[in-house]
This record gives sequence, C-alpha cells and structure tokens, in this order.
Amino acid sequence: LAYSLSSTRSVRLLNYAALAFVAVAAVSNIAAMAKPVQQQRQQDVLARISELEPMLRPESRVATVNQQDEVWAFSWTFPFNPLNRSGNLTTYHITEIGTSKMLQWREDFAVESLSVWEQGGDMWVSERVFSERPLRDWNWVEGADDRVSWTDINQFFSSIEVSEVIGARDGFVRVLPSAHNRAMLGQLARHDKKASENVSLSSRVTE
Repeated sequence: LAYSLSSTRSVRLLNYAALAFVAVAAVSNIAAMAKPVQQQRQQDVLARISELEPMLRPESRVATVNQQDEVWAFSWTFPFNPLNRSGNLTTYHITEIGTSKMLQWREDFAVESLSVWEQGGDMWVSERVFSERPLRDWNWVEGADDRVSWTDINQFFSSIEVSEVIGARDGFVRVLPSAHNRAMLGQLARHDKKASENVSLSSRVTE
C-alpha cells in the first residue's frame, strides 16, 4: 500500500480511494474489536452456558449447528477465559457448509454421540435445532449448500429423545442415551462404517 501510494505511476484518484478504504476499515474494526464490545460478546456466550457449565465433563461434547455459533468459537475468541482453561468445554459442529462433511452429517453425529457415551460423557445439543426456522443472528444461510437445509436438521433432531432445556435463553438439551436413541444412532453409525469400508475397498481396487 505504501509503495503504491508513493509511486509516481499511480493514479491520484485511486490513491484517495485506497486511503478512504483503509480509513473506513480502521474505524469499523475499532468499533467491532473495542474492549466493551468484546466483553459484552463474551458475557453473552457465558450467559448461554452458565447453567450448563456445572454439568460439563471433559468427556462430554456440546454440539452446535455450525462453526458460526459463538459457543463453538468461544475457545478461539476467548482462549484465556477460565471455562476454556478448565478443559470442560469441548464443542462439536453438526454441519460444515461446502465440505465433504455434508455428505454424512447425520452419520458423523451418530458416531460422535456413541463415542461420547462410551467414554462416559454426555452429548449436549443446541436448542436451536428444534426451531422451525433459524433466527437472523444464528448466521445460517439457507441454500448455501444444497445438500442440507434447516428443515433437514430440524426433522432429524425432532426424532431424537432429549432432556429438558438447560439455560433460560438459547440453551442446550442432553441427548438421552436411551434404547431408542442408541438403536437409531447405532444404525446410522453402522451405515457410516459400511460406507467407509466401501470407499476403502474401491480405492484398493483402483490401485
């Protein structure tokens, strides 16, 4: 930027446009990263999980719809928060738009849940999955990946047995390790294993 602004070959009008862009970016970043703004952002996340925190164990998982959920990103955005340093908040994102994960997000969730239960932990899921429509501040873009819709997520989790909501606002529910859930998720996990074996076999045949 400094070189282009100082070059005798640069167009003066474009230099002014570049300076204006940098100035606007600086102001917007300062507003977004201001200490009071970040403190409020941190408190909003803590308010969502304050009632859940005492129930968390290192073996447990807290599943969010996607990586845009502030709870999922909490360990990245506020790494020095005592909750992150305790090691009890381990998150899992159900969907990852635009990646191969979308081919079998149900199966992946099933495998993850069964693994958590086997280790003696609990699988917690965001209450958002039971909403018929996503709210604007959930950062869900319908149609961003045609392999999954919000309705798909809602219908899948509506068939799963869960506990009561923990948290007064935008809380979480525990996926019960019931016979129904174990049978349903076990079937999906077996399908995932079979699909993986087929892919492996196909790769060997190709070689």
